[in-house]
Amino acid sequence: MWYAVIISFYALLAVLLYCKYRRDTAWILVSKTLTSLAFVAAGLLALRENPGAAGYALWILIGLLLSAAGDIFLVYGERPRAFLWGLSFFLLAHIAYGVIFTILSGLQVWDAVFFLLLVGIGVTARRFARIDLKRMTFPVALYLLAISYMVSQAFSICLAQGPTALAVMAGLGALLFFASDSFLAWNKFKRPFNAYGALNLTTYYTGQLLLALSILSFK
Repeated sequence: MWYAVIISFYALLAVLLYCKYRRDTAWILVSKTLTSLAFVAAGLLALRENPGAAGYALWILIGLLLSAAGDIFLVYGERPRAFLWGLSFFLLAHIAYGVIFTILSGLQVWDAVFFLLLVGIGVTARRFARIDLKRMTFPVALYLLAISYMVSQAFSICLAQGPTALAVMAGLGALLFFASDSFLAWNKFKRPFNAYGALNLTTYYTGQLLLALSILSFK
């Protein structure tokens, strides 16, 4: 069953990439909504197969649903208000992920190391590339803190529990999410580039799928 789920998911992603290439906003909205609902569906199927993961799955599903809402707003991301709404939904999604990852890993010294490293990468990249965020400086800074915390706590699971299947999927999923946002930030605030759509969407959706499937591995 899971082979069919994964193949169907990437088939939807391929359609989305094609619509993105054609720059057809109406079909981008349809295909993006379906692809985002697909990772929510994958999470629900994972919970059905592993009902003992209900507590963990609740937070992951909240994050997935908030992300799906953010995806819809970012279809119209060239509009400042739509972009801000999308950013807000994703910020809440990172908080949801961060909460459950913190519950699993606890708060440790290495969390602060990971967090400061990720924030430092974001700040350094902005200064090095001379990216001007203009009026979006505060929202983007707040978002950077939220996603850096989420990713640091996902990494922390590996150190707290060892390289379990859940820890690897959560860590890799969070890292791919961070990478996709890096591509988005560069394309929007610095300089658009041709490979943006493929890099951003592939890393983002693969990351979300891994987070959804991590429900299967919860014990």
